[in-house]
Amino acid sequence: MSNAATLSKAVEAIEKQADRKERAENIDEKVATAKGTVSSLNSDVRELAEAVETLQFYRRLLNEMFEGNETPRVQAALDEAEDAVKSDKADIVDAVVENTGGGPGTPINELRKDVTAATSSVSKATDIVKERLRSYKNEWEKRLSSARDLQEIIGGQNDEFAKTVNWLEQIITTNMWEPERTASTVVNNWENATRQWENHQELQGLDAFQETHGLSDDTVEAVERLSSRSSLTLADVDVEVLRELKGIDQLANAVELSI
Repeated sequence: MSNAATLSKAVEAIEKQADRKERAENIDEKVATAKGTVSSLNSDVRELAEAVETLQFYRRLLNEMFEGNETPRVQAALDEAEDAVKSDKADIVDAVVENTGGGPGTPINELRKDVTAATSSVSKATDIVKERLRSYKNEWEKRLSSARDLQEIIGGQNDEFAKTVNWLEQIITTNMWEPERTASTVVNNWENATRQWENHQELQGLDAFQETHGLSDDTVEAVERLSSRSSLTLADVDVEVLRELKGIDQLANAVELSI
């Protein structure tokens, strides 16, 4: 074989090797790009899943703790989230193979857009539910404040009820705003705490105390004055009010009269 023929075959072999190397490099590049695209899609889906879990947490608190009516936007957002991840795995693989980079207009890019849009809708629905929960929180804070005022008037004589008030406050100000907790735990604690609350209706505030003991408005006014003064003089109250004050153990122990 001539030197020319030998050289020609050597060149041909080198070219084939170079082609194989180039194809291998192209495949490696496509695989790396595809992995990046799939990783981004997985990240989007995880973010959506976390958003849905958070919404479901607050939604359950609203429905089971306060029996609140949720806006239709909540279910609509959940439906949108479900639709966004309905794509078959085989379809996703085909979409990645067709365009590993997932550029604008590609099926994989459209899927990511749907997932991102659903995440936004779920987050907005969550904000709506949290706003409704805040209204219940504010309402309960007023009730607990009223109960504490009454406890102060009567000298904080019921330690068990005072603990219940603190427990309820812990739930509405802290626990129910921590979606990393399980909703069932928060709901169960709430049910137990409110059950104890209802067992002490006469201590839930001055209005409840008045109704339970049948106090007159004049007596209630005297009690309110008592809450801001250390004692009452006989000139401050008439005989009937005095009789009502001394006829109730909690008030009798709290009232100091001076001549």
